[in-house]
Amino acid sequence: MTQGNRLNDLDALRGFALSGVLFSNFNAYTSQQVPAYILDSSSSGLDIWLNNFNGIFFEWKFMSLFSILFGYGFGLIIENLKTRYRHPEFI
Repeated sequence: MTQGNRLNDLDALRGFALSGVLFSNFNAYTSQQVPAYILDSSSSGLDIWLNNFNGIFFEWKFMSLFSILFGYGFGLIIENLKTRYRHPEFI
């Protein structure tokens, strides 16, 4: 795998993680301004179960994946800077 393909794959995976964060947080964005007693009175057991399922299996997984990819990308930038300059101790 060449360097360019690897970075394109990394960018595609990063985009997938970011879109997963966006879509998994739609529920939090829409219910943020509604008081809890209104949500509780209009929610069924299935709504509560799906909300918990979303939080456990989607929301935090995509945030973790995006955080790992962000750190990896930042590490690539630092390594790239070290190879370009003579004095990497200043970086």
